[in-house]
Amino acid sequence: MVIMCAFNTAALCRYLNGFKPILKKPSDFVYHYTSKEAARNIITGNTLRFTDRYYLNDYSEGKYIFELCKEHLEELMPNSRLRVALAERLDERITQGQRDRFFVYQCSLTVDKDSLCMWNYYTNQDSIQGYNLIFDSEKITDAIHPTPEIEGANVPIYSGMVVYSQDEQLSILKTILNGFIEFATQYDPNNRYSNTIAGAIIDKLSDQGIFFKKSCFSIENEFRVAISAYMDENTNQFVALKEERKTVNRHGLNIPYVDIHFDKDALVGITLSPTLKPDDERDKILDMTGSNGYTGVTGNSVFVSEIPVRF
Repeated sequence: MVIMCAFNTAALCRYLNGFKPILKKPSDFVYHYTSKEAARNIITGNTLRFTDRYYLNDYSEGKYIFELCKEHLEELMPNSRLRVALAERLDERITQGQRDRFFVYQCSLTVDKDSLCMWNYYTNQDSIQGYNLIFDSEKITDAIHPTPEIEGANVPIYSGMVVYSQDEQLSILKTILNGFIEFATQYDPNNRYSNTIAGAIIDKLSDQGIFFKKSCFSIENEFRVAISAYMDENTNQFVALKEERKTVNRHGLNIPYVDIHFDKDALVGITLSPTLKPDDERDKILDMTGSNGYTGVTGNSVFVSEIPVRF
């Protein structure tokens, strides 16, 4: 996200625009567990679904990093005017939630290639009948193609492993905050712009927080792809994207999402869930992927789950 900076030096703008979340890379392949119907929509529509993070099952999405930072702020930063300003900004973000019109939409995958937990969670309404779509982790990020409203414009895409260890999360926070402390020491020695810098920290913590979750979710071993896009407050549609923001009703909630195209060569295989009959499904899968141009999916890359369950 490009920052429109009110600070009276271009240095902060350069620092913010050069900032990237600290990300961990996955292994060779990442996996997207889904129902048969959803897999069919992905393959025939050539899109992956990105969901507004505030509507995901983990209701701490988008605010956990701020709560963690506030709880450990005294050990993360020395006492200073900047720390006081940041504490105030953290309180505001925790209590008031979203303050601007940039919204994060996420697509979830995992590095677990055959997980009963994942099969149960994503196919629990279909007697564990579904597919596990296998993506090349080196290609998946570059394969996602949001359509910008302005030709040649870039829509930021982030991807990486979710971090569950609190010690590792605090280490990442320490690195981020140390960078801002060094910046403030050099460019704001009189602490005139502590509030401005604190606001910039909040913005960057929001990006980093895409990849932080509480340790209770660690069984998911999640890999995420995310976009951050500006939304018009009157139309509730993206300003910089041509893709339409839609909603689907689940559990009494109208959940916002956007379907985004991906390069077909990123899909390199499919695993059948434990209760599917491989003889019935393999030919259907190969016919569907072949007729839709997925040349990376072959008879040698359609697998059967090794989990021995009947139903």
